[in-house]
Amino acid sequence: MSGIIGGAGSKSGVIGQTEQDYEEGAWTPHMYFGSTLCSSTPTVVNGRYILTGNRLWLFFYWYLSGTTSGSGEIHVKNIPFVSTNYGSSAGFPSLTVGYNNHSGTSSHTDYPARFQLNASDTLSYYGNDRTKTEGGTVELSGYGVITL
Repeated sequence: MSGIIGGAGSKSGVIGQTEQDYEEGAWTPHMYFGSTLCSSTPTVVNGRYILTGNRLWLFFYWYLSGTTSGSGEIHVKNIPFVSTNYGSSAGFPSLTVGYNNHSGTSSHTDYPARFQLNASDTLSYYGNDRTKTEGGTVELSGYGVITL
């Protein structure tokens, strides 16, 4: 007998294996331009997460129609968990950019882009145009898995 029970009473499907923590929920991404939190209220903002063990799956969407305040490099903060696995020692964990519209640049996948975990609680945008200029619509999304 192999001990595999295919999920009948065990999350992992393996008898005697330690179960991993599992949590899912909503979070609110905060958009920063440079070091300043965007003071305009977004038209749509949402985020979802799933935590399994030390793997954090994140999705976010942030949209502000019309004129936005602030300029500078784009950062997303307020991720639901703090990571100790970031920067060059961790291989720069990243999320894929799903949608990108800022500073008059709109694309889905036209440019290689990512949200890179450069600090324990900050995803920094890297792409064709890393900075947002004053005014205009901002619409960004990201998704992927990072290790905590």
